[in-house]
Amino acid sequence: MPKDMVKVAPILVLSLLPFANYVIFPLAYFFPRHLLCSHFWNLQQKAEFRITILQQRLIHNRPVFRHLQAPLPQLKDNQLYDKWNAILASLGSGSHPTTEEILACKKLFMGKPFHLFYLKKHLLLMHDMHRLWFRRSRLAERAAILLAIDRAILREGGLENMPTEALRNACLMRGLNPLNMKKEDMVNWLLMWLTISNEIDKYSYSLLLHCPILLAYNHPTNWQLIYRYKK
Repeated sequence: MPKDMVKVAPILVLSLLPFANYVIFPLAYFFPRHLLCSHFWNLQQKAEFRITILQQRLIHNRPVFRHLQAPLPQLKDNQLYDKWNAILASLGSGSHPTTEEILACKKLFMGKPFHLFYLKKHLLLMHDMHRLWFRRSRLAERAAILLAIDRAILREGGLENMPTEALRNACLMRGLNPLNMKKEDMVNWLLMWLTISNEIDKYSYSLLLHCPILLAYNHPTNWQLIYRYKK
């Protein structure tokens, strides 16, 4: 992936300098999360680093949720006002909306106020992306990748045929901490994600990118990681 190439490029370039490999490779060995991409991590490192990365992503959930709340007064004349208000109330009270309720508000993510054109920096950080150039195109690419993976899961037999480790990785990629979750619970949560993903196209990428909030904002395993991160 381009992101992986960018991450390892400095190491590869610097290692070409005379005698630099005696310094660069030991540094990469001791700091693999920062200097190497996931292809160079062992199984234990992959498990640890992905949880650490998710911890850092989760601290941006609240600002993204606030961004979803902020335009509510401006939507009073919108026919979806009551439905969107109910979703926000559900999230604010510690629960989650149903997939039917989320899909009923899909149009809000196809234009103002939640289209990619209007999104804030914290959505990038929530998806472990930097805040600099090509923000909208990179978010759209992220959504397209997620959508392609979702379609592949369905095409290749569904969640029931996936091993437990693959289910954990799928949850992590979509913003849910799978630690201490039963396989059945992971499958049920991913089924909700796929239900929404099945209704997504390039015009509603923003809705898919907000599913970590709409489906997992109040999940107990995520809050465990957030509080652990704060400590």
